Amino acid sequence: MSTFEERRRRRMGWPIRKVALGEEELADPRISEDVDARIALVWTLTRQQWAFGGLEIPQYRRSEMPGRIIRPGS
Repeated sequence: MSTFEERRRRRMGWPIRKVALGEEELADPRISEDVDARIALVWTLTRQQWAFGGLEIPQYRRSEMPGRIIRPGS
């Protein structure tokens, strides 16, 4: 079992930045790919995971998508 100090020392190497609210950068300088490349990567990973599960990606219209609408105050 880890002690508090051991866990604290391990966390010191985490890549964390403190940024004031409203001062965030539009692009993360640590990521070299553009938005289109990252979206393409997510789509590739999504297809791979569905295939890995032995399933086909569901095909339905947006109006048929599972989910529910939660309105404020209801």
